[in-house]
Amino acid sequence: MSIVGAEGRSYEPITLEDLAHLAQLAAQDRVSFFQAHPEWADAYAQRVLGVALCQGAALHYVDGVTGINDFDVYTFYRAHPQKQWYARRIKSYDFGNSKFGQSVDRPDFVGRRVDCLGRALEVEEEADVILALRHYMQEGKTETARLLAAKAVVLLAPHCGTVVWPLAGEEQTMNYLDLMHMNGEKCYTLTAEHAADMFVQDDGVRIEYESGNILFIPRTMVETAMRHLESKGVLTVNDVVVEYNFRCLTA
Repeated sequence: MSIVGAEGRSYEPITLEDLAHLAQLAAQDRVSFFQAHPEWADAYAQRVLGVALCQGAALHYVDGVTGINDFDVYTFYRAHPQKQWYARRIKSYDFGNSKFGQSVDRPDFVGRRVDCLGRALEVEEEADVILALRHYMQEGKTETARLLAAKAVVLLAPHCGTVVWPLAGEEQTMNYLDLMHMNGEKCYTLTAEHAADMFVQDDGVRIEYESGNILFIPRTMVETAMRHLESKGVLTVNDVVVEYNFRCLTA
């Protein structure tokens, strides 16, 4: 738990571009680690489930008021049946940009300290990363799971910017996982007078009209729309298109 006071924190908003940069640092860390340790590469290089910003910085992304001391970036792996992940590994990097100032314990860095860590989860090969991480924190079987659940978890890859934790309250807008439970139901769109069939898949939503036309909306675009609607109460086409185009450029 951080003991850094308000004077040592940054209150600058974290943008999607910042999240994409953190994802790149995590990817570079994995490459470096696996190149130096081929035995770990053999076991885990192809078992990445997802990457997430966690702890205080993730909570700051969600509420905008917590403040940032450092960035804790976790890569989550599907556990290998014969080789337990080395959970103690932690590698620190320089954010490389002074936007958020410096961590008080690393004045030699240009930017905030970025700690890259990893954990392995007991999940199936085709497990959904959001469901898997929520289950991990809800169970709270390990100290790490309990610590992460106490604050927030925001995906960096895949689905950059998706808030995995904390769970939305009942009064908030539904999330994509809720939408998946509506697979096969009827829906109405602005482009047609009659109901269409809606099929919600892991990668996006397919709308099939009576005319035979089919519209596919990528999951990232759907989640972007949900987030803007929840935070602003209104949704414009520009809100979704601008952010979705950014995500495509940084994917």
